[in-house]
Amino acid sequence: MLYAHQYDSETLQRLFPEPAFIQATATIDRIARIHEDKDMYDAREKQLRDQRWMIKSSLKQGLEQGLEQGRSEGRKEGLQEGRKEGVDLGKLLGQIKSFQKLIGMEQSSDEELMTKEPAELSALACELENQILKNLKR
Repeated sequence: MLYAHQYDSETLQRLFPEPAFIQATATIDRIARIHEDKDMYDAREKQLRDQRWMIKSSLKQGLEQGLEQGRSEGRKEGLQEGRKEGVDLGKLLGQIKSFQKLIGMEQSSDEELMTKEPAELSALACELENQILKNLKR
C-alpha cells in the first residue's frame, strides 16, 4: 500500500480484488478525473481571460494610435485650412481697401474690418465693386 500511488486504478483493482479496495480505487479514480477536468477547465478559462485581455489591449492601443494619427492629420489639415482662410481673408481685406480708395472713401482699418464676419466682408466687397462699375459707366 505504501507504493499504491505508483500504479493506475486497474492494476490496483487486480492486486486488491476485495470490494472495499475496488470501491476505494474507483472513488480515487473519479476524484482524479474530476481534478483533471477542473485543471482543464481552469486552463481554458485562463486562456479565454488572456485572449480577452489581449484583444482589449490591442483595441486600446489601436484606438490610441488612431486618435493620435487623427489629431496629427487634423492639425495639418487645420493649419492648411487656417492658412488658406487667412490668405483668402487677406485678399478680401485688400480688395475692400483698394475699392474704397478707388471710390475716394476713407479706407477702413484692418481692426475694423476684422470685427466683421467673412460673409459681411464679401458683401461689402461686392457692394464697393458695384459702385466702381456704376461710376465707370457714367
